[in-house]
Amino acid sequence: MFTTTKGPLSPEYKSMDQLVKGDKLWTRRYRRNRREPSQGHVSMVECVMTFACPPEGQLVVAVEGNFLTPDHHVAKGRGEWSTAGALAGPETDSTTKLVYTVYNTKLQSGGQIELGNRIYAATLGARFDAADPGQDPIYSEETTRYLQDLPEYSSGHIHWARGTASVD
Repeated sequence: MFTTTKGPLSPEYKSMDQLVKGDKLWTRRYRRNRREPSQGHVSMVECVMTFACPPEGQLVVAVEGNFLTPDHHVAKGRGEWSTAGALAGPETDSTTKLVYTVYNTKLQSGGQIELGNRIYAATLGARFDAADPGQDPIYSEETTRYLQDLPEYSSGHIHWARGTASVD
């Protein structure tokens, strides 16, 4: 569940499939290194993207009750960034499942969304190759600039057919 801001004192909780363009999410502000405190701020959803998965499904793993693709970048609390697969517990029926649609978001200024339980997930446009070790990912407008040229972008929802985009 994501915490959206309905008003200054009234949070609203939504699942990923309920997010729409214009929703405001609590996100984690960029920090130079992991020893600095994580400061929350509000960021606006520009676009929600869905990715069609193979007919046999896409494996997702549980990290503190949040299901993510194994290669999605996440951080626990003030911890280092890792993949969901590396942070997931041992594989059991309750910690893995197959899904047929995967979601990601493009936030107005980039940032990491809080999934709950102090688990942070990188959003679309995150670059780890340019960040120094121990730093949060870098979000550059150049990384996602091409999305704005797609006709669906202005509606706030883009669906990627199977094989046209990666689900990682």
